[in-house]
Amino acid sequence: MKKDFITKYLFAFVILLSPICAYAIPITITSGETPSASYETLGLNAYEIYNIGLYEPDNEHGWRLNSDGSYSHFRERGTATIYIEDQNGIPAALALGSYEPTDWIITGPGADAIDSILLYGYHHHTITGMNSTATVDERTYEGGGSPYIYSSGAYNWPNGSISEIEGYFGSPITSFVGAYSASSFNIGANTVQVNEPTSLLLFGIGLMGLMSRRKSMC
Repeated sequence: MKKDFITKYLFAFVILLSPICAYAIPITITSGETPSASYETLGLNAYEIYNIGLYEPDNEHGWRLNSDGSYSHFRERGTATIYIEDQNGIPAALALGSYEPTDWIITGPGADAIDSILLYGYHHHTITGMNSTATVDERTYEGGGSPYIYSSGAYNWPNGSISEIEGYFGSPITSFVGAYSASSFNIGANTVQVNEPTSLLLFGIGLMGLMSRRKSMC
């Protein structure tokens, strides 16, 4: 009877302890305006989706006075750099959105973990720094992606692009940060191994099995 009691509470202990391994991975802005919005899930994810939404990085655009007294509109490309911390072998995707033309640069020890990149917005985007096997899909109006993805206020949470991004990847967004203008970001380290709760559960099941065997021998 005592052994049955211990077995039941051991199982409950394993189940209750497993969520302690849950974690969130923040995306922070290291150069630019204060975030308009941010969001992180809390859970054990086998695949991460990191989303950054902007209106512009560091673009110069507007109206320029010409020598003949007339005005002409100009728009320069902007650059946004993303430093990715170590992802501990867990694969991840990037969804990078900006209305203005943006040249995205990926760097950091976690860059090789990125296997899929979605570029979205209105003007044409480029990206460098990803590993050679990563797929890049540009869904901007100028880039010819079909259907192109962008909604007004894409730097807010929630916004109209979220459902399209999650539908594209077939999975919910893990972390998001948005700002009207920003040019440098940091994606935090993925510090928890997803198999730890499984190992804990198997350890508990093993103990229960051992106790049951001893009971049958009595």
